[in-house]
Amino acid sequence: MIYSTTKTRKGAKLIAGLCGMRTTVSLEMARNAPFIIHWGTKCAESFSRKPRLNSNLHLVRNKLTELTMLRDGDIRTVPFSENPDSVSYPAFGRLFNHRAGTDIRLCLSRLHADYAKSNFYSEYIDSKTEYRVHVFRNWATDKYNVFRIQEKYLESPFSNKPYCRSRGNGFHLRNVNREQWRDFPVTVRQLATKACRVLNRDFAAFDIIVTPDDIPYILEANSAPGCDDLGASLYATRFRSWADSL
Repeated sequence: MIYSTTKTRKGAKLIAGLCGMRTTVSLEMARNAPFIIHWGTKCAESFSRKPRLNSNLHLVRNKLTELTMLRDGDIRTVPFSENPDSVSYPAFGRLFNHRAGTDIRLCLSRLHADYAKSNFYSEYIDSKTEYRVHVFRNWATDKYNVFRIQEKYLESPFSNKPYCRSRGNGFHLRNVNREQWRDFPVTVRQLATKACRVLNRDFAAFDIIVTPDDIPYILEANSAPGCDDLGASLYATRFRSWADSL
């Protein structure tokens, strides 16, 4: 069973339909299921011992905790801090829990941070592009494999917030075909797989920016990434394979 929140239920239902599973937002139904796939962090619970994917999500209280875990694991993240005096400006004010970048507040100076009313702040890093890299753990080999790469692009030439590559600002995701992976920066894939291991996730989609000097930085990990038909099919195939191996 795929256990989701109401906000992530649409993607969960799409995937569940493709792999012959059920989905629920009910804690009681999830407790009675033979196995659990956690789709989204807010729904993560510490269940009794049963087969689960992303079973440790309840330990990650929020996005700040997640970034801290990555940094402590020697994963390159954007510089961040709860203390607005400890970051360089410009910076972005963020909330502990957010979705689709709607929480982002641009702070050009320390004074702006006072009005942002944010939970923590991440420094602005100049970047030439941003990717979403999907990673899944192969339980048979305990190896982490990248199975999909998407690149963010601006659909319209006009955006009131070009520094924030979110759907609300006109940015969308396009698939990077497998034949293009030869020219794809290996460092980006390596960063994503290492980050997934540090977080001890079974699957995740990492938003990664790349600077003009080709240095990758992780922005965040997504535990319930938005799915188009191809994405839902790729996740469904892996979820079904895992469930059949139990």
